[in-house]
Amino acid sequence: MNSLLTIAIPTFNRTHLLDKQLAWLANSIRGFESDCEVIISDNCSTDETKEVIQKWQHAFAATQLRINRNRENIGAIKNIAYCINNATSKYVWTISDDDTIYAKTLADVLQVLRDNADLSLLILNFSNFNIKTNQQRFTRCFDIENDDVNPNGKG
Repeated sequence: MNSLLTIAIPTFNRTHLLDKQLAWLANSIRGFESDCEVIISDNCSTDETKEVIQKWQHAFAATQLRINRNRENIGAIKNIAYCINNATSKYVWTISDDDTIYAKTLADVLQVLRDNADLSLLILNFSNFNIKTNQQRFTRCFDIENDDVNPNGKG
């Protein structure tokens, strides 16, 4: 049986960020292993990406985990497309290796998906922080206070 949600992590040459993301996911996915599959797509990294993935494989033993390594760098968009095209679940959540995600977010996303079986798109609010300049560009992209679910596709 297919899972409800594929969590897809395209990555390239950012082992320290991937390590943090996999730590978050390993913690957040506990209790939801059968609801999720995880795809990690390495875009032909030349750093220690392979070793970081191997380090975390045991944490996903109860989850369907698929690892892809491209033979050459195919570009970010095609790497994301690979993840989406190879997902086997009903929904796909593409997470960058540098996205900071709150601990409870995965549980919340899964609940929204369960509660809204006809949902075709879920957009999460987000902030923007530049780690190179240590500057926060904005704290919330969307100026909304509450979730808004429109199953008819009309927002």
